[in-house]
Amino acid sequence: ICKASGVGAEVWADYLPVSRVARLLAKQGDAAKPAVAAALTDGEDFELLFSIDPVDAVKLKDQWREAFPETLISCIGKIMEQPGIHLKDEQGIRPLTWHGYDHFQ
Repeated sequence: ICKASGVGAEVWADYLPVSRVARLLAKQGDAAKPAVAAALTDGEDFELLFSIDPVDAVKLKDQWREAFPETLISCIGKIMEQPGIHLKDEQGIRPLTWHGYDHFQ
């Protein structure tokens, strides 16, 4: 979305929807992938991603809750003018690099 639009994004780690399984696996020792990394890179958890003007966000959330009460909607960040995707977490803001799932590993 960002690349096609010529913009960037800031993703807020604390707002990412993370599956229960990813949270449990993250607790399985030092070699385990952190839950946020799993949410960003695993291939089995699917979420719909879209952007909306901030002016319309509250209205959309209200309408969404009414139409789809069992399906959560989350605001996970904001669109930025400068290109690149950045993750904001307790350590600050840092660039995110692409780490999709590799089926051949």
